[in-house]
Amino acid sequence: MEGTEVSTTFPVKTKQFCAVINNNKTEVVCSAFEDYILLIVTQYLKIGSLIQVYPENTVEDQKNILVSTRVIFGNDEPMTHVLAKTIHHDMSTTKPVMMSIALKDKSKETIFEINKLVQKCKVWR
Repeated sequence: MEGTEVSTTFPVKTKQFCAVINNNKTEVVCSAFEDYILLIVTQYLKIGSLIQVYPENTVEDQKNILVSTRVIFGNDEPMTHVLAKTIHHDMSTTKPVMMSIALKDKSKETIFEINKLVQKCKVWR
């Protein structure tokens, strides 16, 4: 049996953090693949809605990246797109992100705290 070439990013870089945010146990898991970042944010211990977030342009100034979102499955409602874009913006990455969101509390304060957890989880460049 012949061996296969292993990429320089093997194994997949993964980090996980959890915190209690507004009385809800919240888990964040980040994995960096060569072509995508997988981000799971859950307060239900379930996958929830799966959203693809991808840049429409790549510019030097990463704060002005235009992104599009597409719900693969789950709740395709305006708030889902807003949450995904908000979290992606604070990630400051030009890589596409496959994001799973299952939240009990979608308040501004909760999203702010989730963004802090995502930054602790940073496995991308």
